[in-house]
Amino acid sequence: MNYDFSFLSNFYPDVIANIESSCKYYGSDNNASLMKSRLAAEQLTDKICKLKQIPLNGTLTQFDKLNLMREVESIPTDIISRLDQIRKIGNRAVN
Repeated sequence: MNYDFSFLSNFYPDVIANIESSCKYYGSDNNASLMKSRLAAEQLTDKICKLKQIPLNGTLTQFDKLNLMREVESIPTDIISRLDQIRKIGNRAVN
C-alpha cells in the first residue's frame, strides 16, 4: 500500500510520521498499524482542538476530547465520527 502524504509534511510532520508507519506495518503487523493510526488520530484531534480553541487539560482522554469537539458546530460530525471509529478500533488492537 503506497500513499503519498508528503504534501502535509510541512504542516503536520508528527502526524504524517505515524500515518506512514501505519501504512508500513499494514499487512505485516496489523496491531502495530492500528496503534499508529490511533496515535495519528489522537494527534489530529489535538490539532483540531487547538485550531478551534477548545481548552484541553492533561487528563482528558481521546473520548473526552471528541465529546468536546461535538459541541463545536463548525467541526463536521463525519470527521468526529471517523476519529471515534479509529479510537475504538485502536482500543481493540491494544487489548
